[in-house]
Order: sequence, then C-alpha cells, then structure tokens
Amino acid sequence: MHKRVLWCTGIFCAALGLPISSSAADSNPNPDQLYRAATTASLNGDYTQADELYGSAIHNLEATGDGDVRLARSLVGLGGVREAQGRCSQATDLILRAIRVLEASDQPHPFMRSESWQALAKAYDCLGTYSKATDALRHAFDSEQSAPAPRPDRLVEILSSQGAVYNSEGKFAEARVSLESVRSIVDRHPNVSATETALLLNNLGLLYRMTGSTQE
Repeated sequence: MHKRVLWCTGIFCAALGLPISSSAADSNPNPDQLYRAATTASLNGDYTQADELYGSAIHNLEATGDGDVRLARSLVGLGGVREAQGRCSQATDLILRAIRVLEASDQPHPFMRSESWQALAKAYDCLGTYSKATDALRHAFDSEQSAPAPRPDRLVEILSSQGAVYNSEGKFAEARVSLESVRSIVDRHPNVSATETALLLNNLGLLYRMTGSTQE
C-alpha cells in the first residue's frame, strides 16, 4: 500500500485553477496574492519559488500584525514545501506554529484547523514519528467533525491517511478499522470522489489479504 497517495489537503488543492500566475513579478503583491502564487508554484513542483513566496507572505503578515487564519495558512503552506523537500523538522515547527496561531484566535476555523492538523501528521510521518502522526490525524478528524457541515471527502482523506500510517507501522488491524470507517462514510455519501473510493477498496483488499480476513 502506498501511504502517500491521499495526503493532498484542501489548503494545497484549493489553488488549482486559480487565474493567478506563480510569478513574483507582480508589483507590490499583497499576502493573499503571494499565498496563491506560492500554492500554485508548490503544486507545479517549484519548491524554491514557493518557499520564497510563502516566506514573503508570512513576513508581510507579521509586519502588519494581520493574521490568524491568513498567517496560519501561509505557515502551513511553507511547512508543506519544507516537508516535500525532506526538511521534516522545519516543516513540523512551522505547522505547530500555525496551529498555535489558530488556537489563539477567537474564531473556530474548523476547516483550517483540520487541514493544519493533517499537514502536521504528514510532517510527523516524514520524521517517522508515527504515533504523533496518528494523534494529529485524530485532531484533524475531530476538527472536521466539529464544523457545521463536515466535508465527507475530507473525512475520507483523513481516515485513509490514518490507515496508511497504521499500515506503515505494520498495525494492519488498526489500519483495517480506519479504512472500514472510510467505507462507512463512502456508503453514506455516494458523491465522494470515485478515485478515493477505488483506492479505498484496493487498500481494503490488501489489508484483508495481509490479515487473513474475508471481505464481507
């Protein structure tokens, strides 16, 4: 089972299709423009430019005292870039800072919290600290569930990631429980991504074979 396949979070995927160039050539870009350009660069695999643009967005927000969710999302974005570059400890520190920013806010921001916790789980996975990764994913799931209208695709993504972490530890029974929970969500929400559903069924099949169980 490939544990990375469902790691894309809404923070990064949200930039797809935005009519914003990843170039830093715009005159006096504001932090939101910098964030969107950085996210586009990250999605394109241009991590050097993404790192610079996220850093500029963070600097601008810190200089003006603006922030909470805007600062947090840029910190998470930069953390994701550092994780993709294998700079796992730096990624963890950046995302933990983002979570502290969100926790200090007087607004709940459940979706941003969920995405931040999942990004932290990925950074812990990068470090090989799997118990911390699974704990972060539990926080991600709880944050998503606390939203007025939890997103089924996001719940599927979080639980699938949890199953992948358990699988990487050889905890196949726990991985199966996570993926069975995913199947329950998919059964209740038929509009969940067909790609994620296919991956779920494939991963469940692998786990049944590993544990010697019979698929019901």
